[in-house]
Amino acid sequence: MRVIITWLCVLVFATWQSPACAQEQKPLSYEEYHSFAADIEVEEHEIDFERFKELMAEDNTVIIDLRSKEAYDHQHIKGALHLGADFTADRLAEVIPSKDTNVLLYCNHSLMPTRMIALTHLSLPQVIFHGYHNTYMLAPIWGHGSNYNETLPAELLPMESSTPEQPLPTSPK
Repeated sequence: MRVIITWLCVLVFATWQSPACAQEQKPLSYEEYHSFAADIEVEEHEIDFERFKELMAEDNTVIIDLRSKEAYDHQHIKGALHLGADFTADRLAEVIPSKDTNVLLYCNHSLMPTRMIALTHLSLPQVIFHGYHNTYMLAPIWGHGSNYNETLPAELLPMESSTPEQPLPTSPK
């Protein structure tokens, strides 16, 4: 699993920087990036629902929503900032000015079973690489124990909307 995450991180990192950022900063070689990503103890940065709520209450915390703008606008954790998964060092500095800040990441995978690889796992090495060492990912709040379908009630997370309430589009039956 760690090898898959490392390869996906390399792919995202290689295509992630804008030309302006690439000129300001020497891109990492594959070996440099692989070494960096492999040294991250992912388990130390993945936190459960209770710890996430504790850190949310602290003043020195920024919550980052990695989901699509549409999903963010529909509903997001109260106080979360939309960053999406395609960000630059400049954008990180804009939304998180202090590198001492607790950074909480979440994505669709944190909230519901949606995909094999979570955007939080892809984004974590990038955020840490830019010096935000107090970065944590919300572990999936669904599938506790052996019951894959067991979820925590959504009302346990303080949610808000950026747009007037309207249902998300549903797939045709």
